[in-house]
Amino acid sequence: MAPKSPKMARPQDALPAHSARLPYTLTMTLPPALRAAARWRHIGLWLAVAGACWLAARAFERHTQLAIVSTGSRIEVAADDSSIAVPMTVESVRRIEIVATASPFPPGGRMLEVTQGQRSVLVDRLPARFELPPGKAAPVGDWELDNHAGTGLGYAREIEVSGPFELAATFTGRPHQHLLVNFVGSPSFSVSFRRGLINNDLFIWDSDWRPLAVTNIAPQPAADALAALALLLDPAAAAAGMIAGFLLILHLAPGRAVVQPTRTGGGRVLTVAAVALAAAATASSLWMASAVLERLPHLPDETVELLQARWLSEGRLSQAATAIQDHLDIPFTYVAAGRWLAHYPPGWPLLLAAGLELGAPWAVAPLLGGLYVLLLWRLGRELFDGPTGVIAAGLAVLSPMSRIVFSSHLSHAGSATAIVLALLLVAIARRRSSPALAASGGLCFALAFAMRPLAAVAVAVPAAAFLLDGSTTGRGPRRTGVLLGAALGGVVGTLPLLWANLALTGSVLHLPYTLAKGSMYGLANLPFGIQNMDAILASTVPALYGWGWGSSWVWIFQALPLAFAWIPFLLRRAGRAEVVLLGVVACVVAGHLLTRAHGLHGFGPRYYFDAFFALYLLTARGVLELGRIGADPASPTGNRAAGSRATTAAAALLIVALCLPAALALPERLRLYHGYNGVDGSLERAIAEAGLERAIVVFGGDDWQDWAMASRHMTGQLARDLVFARSLDDNSALWAAYPDRPVWVWEDGRLEKIEERRSEY
Repeated sequence: MAPKSPKMARPQDALPAHSARLPYTLTMTLPPALRAAARWRHIGLWLAVAGACWLAARAFERHTQLAIVSTGSRIEVAADDSSIAVPMTVESVRRIEIVATASPFPPGGRMLEVTQGQRSVLVDRLPARFELPPGKAAPVGDWELDNHAGTGLGYAREIEVSGPFELAATFTGRPHQHLLVNFVGSPSFSVSFRRGLINNDLFIWDSDWRPLAVTNIAPQPAADALAALALLLDPAAAAAGMIAGFLLILHLAPGRAVVQPTRTGGGRVLTVAAVALAAAATASSLWMASAVLERLPHLPDETVELLQARWLSEGRLSQAATAIQDHLDIPFTYVAAGRWLAHYPPGWPLLLAAGLELGAPWAVAPLLGGLYVLLLWRLGRELFDGPTGVIAAGLAVLSPMSRIVFSSHLSHAGSATAIVLALLLVAIARRRSSPALAASGGLCFALAFAMRPLAAVAVAVPAAAFLLDGSTTGRGPRRTGVLLGAALGGVVGTLPLLWANLALTGSVLHLPYTLAKGSMYGLANLPFGIQNMDAILASTVPALYGWGWGSSWVWIFQALPLAFAWIPFLLRRAGRAEVVLLGVVACVVAGHLLTRAHGLHGFGPRYYFDAFFALYLLTARGVLELGRIGADPASPTGNRAAGSRATTAAAALLIVALCLPAALALPERLRLYHGYNGVDGSLERAIAEAGLERAIVVFGGDDWQDWAMASRHMTGQLARDLVFARSLDDNSALWAAYPDRPVWVWEDGRLEKIEERRSEY
């Protein structure tokens, strides 16, 4: 018997399994007429998917059922499951008004009905989106900055109602500021609510705008989870619509194929581009940190971590409590066993301490911002290819949230950079079967853990799954060595933090967070965690890329920031790396479900920022997959298969059209953060003008912002020439501690010297 001829290898045998499952390319073997019909059918199917996702999102989207009842002697108000009431006799109502403020999720409504008993007085369909005048700035999704958004009358109706009545209305959108329902009559009163973002509350106001009653709108876990799902279904609808559109482009202008570069193709050009992007990231963040944020912390968290950095620069984890300790009421600091302790792990303060030694702690985050961009490019090249890495790096430079975080004193700048470096080292170690590189990755995870433990653990879970994947190149001893190396690096890198825990809290397992009273993390917080998840996901949309800012916020700009990340999965081209990135996002989100905190009171969705790199990479993947939507899985170029010139050009044009206006608007948007959270350089300027070198500066008010504005003058040693303290009812301990110092009082933005009678302060 003749020997069997060897089996011929097919080009598609070398492809990842997912590349052979493209529904569009299956039509390539059909006759031309049937091929055209199949293409139109595929386009129609994708449009149907888009429509179904859009309709589902509308059914699940955030809405608030508001019921207002005047019984004749009291006003009762309910917003979904939460209610308040006040005694008030309303004799008549002659006009109903709805006043709203613009939001990235524009407020609008569905139906409004006023009844008296069984009689219907008014039935109206509310505008799906209230038409509001332009404000000082377009909304950005930030709790403070959106005070500048346009506010106006969105709806008004004349009405004649005497005696008891009921009003029922359904409102949509996510109002950052109060959405007011005004009742003009005898007497006039108003009802307002905020829902779906940082604040979830309900008010009743009298005619002089005094609050008569207020309550928080309680979490509704099922409704909150569905509202969060709607935030993901809208991007899915947009992604399916884009796929249909690019299939149409391919059908109308198939053109010649463009071969996509290999993993290492165009290396020199892409490297230059990545370095240029990193330089732009550093320069823009240095500008913002200096010119906009005035080199100051703008949150209590930053203020405390900068204070910790000063302690560390003097060789101490804590400060000895002093006789004037009551005057040092810095938030998130505690006194225990004669020591002044801080709330946060020492990892990030240690990096700030290095900046202090160089005289520029404010520059630490901007420098990390450039490194973050370089690492992101390199991670994208390692997991996918060079173009993916460069596009992701460009998106990170453009991202408003990225620029803000890397201009601040926030620990997220350090943890996000350490996490990307850790994943890069793990990915390279996995490919090379290198235990040493895996150990280095573990050390970087430990560094991230010493800054933001929850985020580090959340990302380490999918990273561990990545290493444990049975299809890894390394087998047997090599694979075991990689796993052990990563674990060893993580354990060894965590030892300094465990020692710090022991020194600060008395237990190696108790982080400094445990110094706070009450439980910060637990199953009882889950309803609030789900509510916060919805709010943080919503806040991520305008902060991710800034697409559409400055123009009227429409549905597409709410959907597109997350839409491209859907495309590799919808096209069934998502491989192992995409799943890992999706796992990073999911684990970071899930990790915050057991806490009531949301972090939205400072610069936006910072709790999720550690996972933003995964969204940048998935977005880049989506852009490139749109460009090669007609790729033939039988192409010998494998998963770098050729795409149409038309679709490649359209994908490039689309991302440029989205990013270029956002890049041009970015400086103006970042300038809005000047004086953010009531912190600016006015105290520093007043000290310089007064020529203070040796004095006590007493804070006459009770705002934490005073400490932030004084942070660059504070030191770990209270015996220095310039001392800051809070004024109390009894300041005798303060005067006794510093009998020879002149006293100045900082209050209401003014610095005044107290010539004689200290006892008045």
